[in-house]
Amino acid sequence: MQCKREYEFLRQNAGRKTLNAVATEFEDVKVDFRDSRKIKDARLVRIQKRRVLGAPVLLAEKSNDAREEAWDWRYTPRPCTTSSCNEYYTPYSNHLYAFYRTPLAQTSFFPQQIFCPTCAQAEVEGFEQKVKEKWGSRCGWNEQEWQEWYGNAMNDRNMELEFWLKAQERVVKGKGPARWVSRLEDDYGVAVNAVDENRSKKGIFSRMFASMMA
Repeated sequence: MQCKREYEFLRQNAGRKTLNAVATEFEDVKVDFRDSRKIKDARLVRIQKRRVLGAPVLLAEKSNDAREEAWDWRYTPRPCTTSSCNEYYTPYSNHLYAFYRTPLAQTSFFPQQIFCPTCAQAEVEGFEQKVKEKWGSRCGWNEQEWQEWYGNAMNDRNMELEFWLKAQERVVKGKGPARWVSRLEDDYGVAVNAVDENRSKKGIFSRMFASMMA
């Protein structure tokens, strides 16, 4: 769409230029557009690698880009908080992301992110069963008593989630990123250098074409 608008602009403001001249100018516009997309793509890949895999970030780097590209511990595998479980996982992996964000079919209870998938499934099903049994035994309870019990049960579960998430964060950050990513700057530099080289060649051809048309 952007290229189409650019072409219409060139055509409408061509003046006495030939259609071939307009077409040549439009080719330059398309080259610039592709180059800008390559740079943007390289930067996004660089940010993704830094966040997921980790990369050295100097303390002196206080720019928005440095903060945006900082390593995010949540993507690094973490230990399950069940004492008898030795699994490592991350709820932000592609194959687990939906699992931790889908409630049980008959309730609004979500699997806890502080547990590996197996333990999380067992915990949320156990919590659901606990609530159902309590609801079934509330003979003689009034609505206020039930709301108080249910509210306390939910608060306890949420507090457990917050506590163990902070514990997991301390453990993961204590060990650092899963691995330091090498060649991040090189990967980014290759894309930028390629764009600069293409622009240089384009400038030569444009000057040649202009001299021929003169």
